Amino acid sequence: MFGPLLIMYLFLGGVAAGAFFVTACWSLAFDRPGAWHDARTRRTFGALRRRCHLVSLLVLIAAVLCLLWDLGMPERALLLFLAPHLTFVTLGSYALAALLLAGVFLVAGDALGRPLAHGRPRRVLEAASAMLSCVVMAYTGAFLASGTVPLWSTPVLVALFTLSSLSGGLSAVMLVDRFTQGRTVLLRSVRPLQAAHVACLTAEALALGLFLLAALGNPDAARSVARLLE
Repeated sequence: MFGPLLIMYLFLGGVAAGAFFVTACWSLAFDRPGAWHDARTRRTFGALRRRCHLVSLLVLIAAVLCLLWDLGMPERALLLFLAPHLTFVTLGSYALAALLLAGVFLVAGDALGRPLAHGRPRRVLEAASAMLSCVVMAYTGAFLASGTVPLWSTPVLVALFTLSSLSGGLSAVMLVDRFTQGRTVLLRSVRPLQAAHVACLTAEALALGLFLLAALGNPDAARSVARLLE
């Protein structure tokens, strides 16, 4: 049903949204009121945060390009904004565009410095990117679950897409950390991410099992299940 470009969009868009979400939550926790960090740790985390913002934005841009390329006529994407209808696709498109814009502001703030890269403006942008990321991670699952394909007619698909995107985002952030100086300075801070990744993968496996159980229990999905299990 989906071509390779659309599949790449779903994967890259999910990873980018997950990475934005993880980076925002980590940054907000790192800079929470009352938290104390020495100057070296702050500098190292600041460098890591800038790299994560840039990588997340580049992956998101690649995802959007795959989507536009798959459309064949990219100008068709404008119809979602010029003549919107209340659908999951419209919701996801607006969230994707807004997340792209928030990512541009975050990267620009990192590059240019004050005021976007410091204090309240950055925290507002990070909170907005976290909320938008949740919509981007979940909307595809909601769209497919609301369709007419029996295999996908289960709300478990929303959880599966969200957890898959989140695990991809956690992996991306930890890979960025692995290849920066933060791999030693931020070792203690990264451990919660590792634990969260294990928990996310466990929940994703559980969601996949529930999805398969729902599909096996749906007689209308028998042919799709047979193809899936091939």
